[in-house]
Amino acid sequence: MISNMFKEGMWFKALTPYMLIITDNDPIAVGNMMTLNGLTRALVGVSCGRLMINSIGTDAVWFVTGIVGALGLLVNVICLCQGSVFAAYVLNFTWAVYNGLWNSCLETSWARSIFRSKREDINGARQITNKVTTSLGPLFSAAIFLSYGNHWDVGLVQNVMLFGTGMTSVVVALCFFFRSTQEIEQDLPLQDIQSMEFFCASNSSEAEILTFEPDAMCQTDFMADDDGNVVLTCPLGGNSESWASRIRILTSDYKETHFILAKQFRASLKGVEGQSCLLWFRDAARPCLPVQIEELQIYLKQVGEDLDEVPRVNGARSTIRFSIDPDALHPPQHFSLRRFWRSILLGSNSQVLPQEGLSKALLRTQEREGSEDQLPSLFATC
Repeated sequence: MISNMFKEGMWFKALTPYMLIITDNDPIAVGNMMTLNGLTRALVGVSCGRLMINSIGTDAVWFVTGIVGALGLLVNVICLCQGSVFAAYVLNFTWAVYNGLWNSCLETSWARSIFRSKREDINGARQITNKVTTSLGPLFSAAIFLSYGNHWDVGLVQNVMLFGTGMTSVVVALCFFFRSTQEIEQDLPLQDIQSMEFFCASNSSEAEILTFEPDAMCQTDFMADDDGNVVLTCPLGGNSESWASRIRILTSDYKETHFILAKQFRASLKGVEGQSCLLWFRDAARPCLPVQIEELQIYLKQVGEDLDEVPRVNGARSTIRFSIDPDALHPPQHFSLRRFWRSILLGSNSQVLPQEGLSKALLRTQEREGSEDQLPSLFATC
């Protein structure tokens, strides 16, 4: 909202007349600046969305965005004070980089922070808010122009842009407060998880709790299930330390490659009905979360020379993708300014706590069809 109002709707719209003034109404120079801005923004946005976010994560890219934004604020002040054509080129380039990073990070964090069932309504409200706040920026600019006599010159346009730059500093500061741990949908290495607790129905009055610890998980914790949310991958071959048991794919002239042979199929956690569970993290700063597991990418380690050895889960390679369970959270009943600022400064995950009786909400009383099925013989030979 602040970005739309003061950056996009205020000083950025005043940038074009400012460039016309300092270039003595040279349309070619202004066109070159706008071309530099557009191309840089597009290239940075594409590279950020397809490369940077997937490789280093949204937290790191948000931090880089904040650093670029802080440099952009400094560049704004220096360039506006100098009033030179070269300074205008530097200003366009710097903020094009910032906008490319900002848009990619914002869309990624937005998509991961909204419950899927609510996305249609929330996206509609977001579009309305964007249009309204963007239209407010020119109103602030008009008010400043009127207060200074509405005489268009370099000094007046600089005042408008400096005011917008000052308000944009709030947006830049917010870049350092985004955390991937506060997103609704998260994708983590399985080694970051301490345990997964599933609540299952039992014949007794008390619920049965099934606990899976990634460090202790092995092949026997899974069962064959074509509709399961586990993708199980088992490499062929024996112990990787034994040179005689390695199985590799070679080129046509028998050259070594980096490919190996493996078996992969769908499975599910044995004895578990449903996808809801309590997730405990190794990071003590993160509270336990009631989540719905969307998918487990499980990679089994290669077995040793002992054929009776059960392959164990490779926690470093395996991943878990989950979303916070909306039915097991305490929704805020009213707006609180104190809670708002605490969420901005400390993060909102401290408020994501399971409700009382969560175990009852996670119980599954329907008997699973084919729960006694064992893994196919192909799997048993991994």
